[in-house]
Amino acid sequence: MHDEDCTDDRSARVPETAPGEFDHLLREIEKEPVPERLLELALKLQAALVEQRKRSGGKGKRDKA
Repeated sequence: MHDEDCTDDRSARVPETAPGEFDHLLREIEKEPVPERLLELALKLQAALVEQRKRSGGKGKRDKA
């Protein structure tokens, strides 16, 4: 039994980050341009999902209650 040797101290492995650092990182990510191809794929996906919903009669997980 090696319980004393095997501590599960997750805080020792995860650096502490202030909320302000996350805000800064998110702002920087949001400034990055979105590739045109990614926008095209997102629009195609959205259209395919709408079409699928129309074909299934609008029945989905949300409608089951």
